[in-house]
Amino acid sequence: KVLKEIDGIPVLKFQVDRVKQAELVDEIIVATSNQEGDRQIANYCNDLDILCFRGSENDVLRRYYDCAKEYNASTVVRPTSDCPLIDPIVIDQLISLYQKTHADFAANTVPPEASWWPDGCDVEVFSMQALAVDFNPEMNAACQKADAHYSVPKCTDSGFLPAMLKICRQQVEQPQF
Repeated sequence: KVLKEIDGIPVLKFQVDRVKQAELVDEIIVATSNQEGDRQIANYCNDLDILCFRGSENDVLRRYYDCAKEYNASTVVRPTSDCPLIDPIVIDQLISLYQKTHADFAANTVPPEASWWPDGCDVEVFSMQALAVDFNPEMNAACQKADAHYSVPKCTDSGFLPAMLKICRQQVEQPQF
């Protein structure tokens, strides 16, 4: 669908051109699948001198990890492929927030029920270190153990904020460090 045209221009070109306008984006890499049907995307990127990485079709997280690893990225900015009208100012604002807070992950649509951003403005910023956790058995096991110990729901669950506040109160009352 990213090669469908609007007024003779592929949707992907609209998106890449808008991302290029973001001042805090260093490099643009289109990450697509290694399926034969996506060869056209890779060819189109090549024609426009846009870097393109091809990886797993079904494991998108793995595709992002492998792409970031291949290009030695320390930070990944991900506007979803179905957001051709992404606002470069929104991208820069989210990257700035990510940098100022030293977060491992920032998004403008999490949790979905609290997001006031319209569809088409989705963007995420995450560290390679956070992304690598899922692919490092030791780190992943430690995170799972911590999650089980603190019983923290997913950040998209309605109980997330109360659970986090409870943990913070416990740490203040009984510091473990």
